[in-house]
Amino acid sequence: MLQNGVHILMMTIRTLQSVQPLIALRTRTHPNIRSLASTLDLIDTERKQREQERDGVLQAKVEKLLKKAERLKQLDLTREKMVLADKIKQMETDRNMTETIVHVDMDAFYASVEELDQPELKTRPMAVGGVDMITTANYLARQFGVRSAMPGYIAKRLCPDLVFVKPDFEKYTRMSMMIRAVLARYDPNYAAASLDEAYLNITQYMKQHSEQSVEEVVAEMRDQIFKETSLTASAGIGSNTLIAKIATDVNKPNGQFRVEPTREAVMAYLQTLPVRKVPGVGRVTERELHALGIKTVGDLRENLITVSMISTPALTDFLIRVALGIGSTTVDPTWERKSISVERTFVAIFNHDAMYDKMRELASMLADDLAKEKLKGQTLTIRIKASNFESWTRQKALPSPIYSAKDLYDVAKILLVKELQERPDLEVRLMGIGLSKLSSRMIKMTGIGKFLVRSEGQAAIASSPTKRPRDNSVKESLTSIMSESEAADGNDSEGSRKRQAIEGSSGDRPVPKMGAFGALMPYCSSSFVRATQTKMSEDSASNKFIDNSRLLTISTESLDYQPPLPTIPPHRLAVCPICCQRIANVALDDLRGVNGHVDVCLNRGTIREIGANQASSLNVANTNGNRFPSPSSSDAFRTLLRGANAKEKGGKSVSKREEHQNGKSNVCAVCPICKKTIADARVDDLVGVNKHVDFCLGQQ
Repeated sequence: MLQNGVHILMMTIRTLQSVQPLIALRTRTHPNIRSLASTLDLIDTERKQREQERDGVLQAKVEKLLKKAERLKQLDLTREKMVLADKIKQMETDRNMTETIVHVDMDAFYASVEELDQPELKTRPMAVGGVDMITTANYLARQFGVRSAMPGYIAKRLCPDLVFVKPDFEKYTRMSMMIRAVLARYDPNYAAASLDEAYLNITQYMKQHSEQSVEEVVAEMRDQIFKETSLTASAGIGSNTLIAKIATDVNKPNGQFRVEPTREAVMAYLQTLPVRKVPGVGRVTERELHALGIKTVGDLRENLITVSMISTPALTDFLIRVALGIGSTTVDPTWERKSISVERTFVAIFNHDAMYDKMRELASMLADDLAKEKLKGQTLTIRIKASNFESWTRQKALPSPIYSAKDLYDVAKILLVKELQERPDLEVRLMGIGLSKLSSRMIKMTGIGKFLVRSEGQAAIASSPTKRPRDNSVKESLTSIMSESEAADGNDSEGSRKRQAIEGSSGDRPVPKMGAFGALMPYCSSSFVRATQTKMSEDSASNKFIDNSRLLTISTESLDYQPPLPTIPPHRLAVCPICCQRIANVALDDLRGVNGHVDVCLNRGTIREIGANQASSLNVANTNGNRFPSPSSSDAFRTLLRGANAKEKGGKSVSKREEHQNGKSNVCAVCPICKKTIADARVDDLVGVNKHVDFCLGQQ
């Protein structure tokens, strides 16, 4: 009996030992199995450990700065002080007191919008967000110390009665558009800094409403916002964006403050302002300045020589401008965005598949944001924060800009896989994905006369063409066909390898077969390709002996085919004035490459007609038992081009070599506006072509 009892006890112990790893796994996978209190204690402990590590790093940096400052006391800084004085004098010339800048900031915007839908929340402490992180809190919760960007579990400890509300950014965006409609009445060119704040320059409005004071106009603006949205706004008024932004917090919430537009008033206002109140001064910079005995902007002004000697040039210039109260007076709604990103905080996960799913979700969200802004980017960054609050980023530069959700995810996954290989036991509580080196997905054409445009919309016509290096890997498919126009691809094999690495495609992808026009696809617009395909299909109906599958047609594969990534950056590619497409592998200053492409576009109708006749004769020869020549032959296509040029010249065939023997072309250009030949302008005479096009546009 005793032996049976011992046996049962041993079996029970073995069973418990076998399921213990499973229990631990389920506890990690499903944190709710733990008690809430123990989970919060664990997270709080990990957070404090991480903060202590960060403080240790910061303290070491501060000590290094103090040693530098101590050594400065033993040096003669007369020359450095003279250089600083000259810099201050130069910056003073940037001071502009003639503009009236207003900074409008909505009060607890997200929380206030939620209180409109749920009025009962006005009497309860409430935060928008969750246990992991809160976005903002109403003013009742702020009385308990709850603030924006605070972990929710810490906020819950500060305020046990805190209510969490899930954010609804679509609702916030709709409300933001109503607010912006009011702001546009006072400054149509206002600049939105976020959903809940904006900068306005009301100088022109004040000139038109001189009977009102600045304070009255801003109060009226805030009153209109409240009437139309039932939300309150605070405002700061100053002579530049820096002063206006700082002044907004003086009478917040639902108030306004103005710093008089004089140098004396600005300097006096900043004298006692804590440095942490300055936009751009965060926790680290504040700690460093405090270590140097700088707690206010007035202290900063007195210690500029020390700051300038131990800080980076960029930080030095920024702090000098802060000390002088000099900021930007330009309010531009078309400011150039440097980067765009999305990130989300969630319950800690360690399953790799779950991380990939989360990254795919973030890539889709980023693609949506890029589509709204019509942007693409060439440098992708992922951000990861572990369960112990350690965070880091990984970055990858790309050979060409991307914007689709698939491309974003493919590149992000490469970085994530590499990270998980290095840290297989990683537990993640935050993931983010961003894109920088942004450029527009739209090609802005201010006029057909702008033959070559850079990404910023400026004309760029060089005085002399430059050759590009040839690439043997594409010599047969492109170079031999377009040799007269010097059309060659650069570094194709390297570009293909890079694209395969990004897209994760295999190296044995079959290259689609292309006819003569198919080989020109990188140089012609898609509309031209489709028109050619349609025309040849119509010809097939009347000429049944034409082999549609082989002759001068473009298959569906060819339409989907993308040429190898060019070595020329996208913003340096020329734009064709006829088809309005970027010309692959043709730089802005490559006039010969542009002319070759323009010749094709201008003669497309003639080429199609000659191509059809050439196809008929070739097929007839085939029915007589002769070998059918390859339609992608470079000789055949050169015949077509020469025939097209001959027709334009009245039937006289002139070779390219003969045309350029004297260093210039004898082919007259065709105006893309009036469709007439420009008698006094050759194809390569861009000045003459531009002059004629400008004349045509002026008549219209």
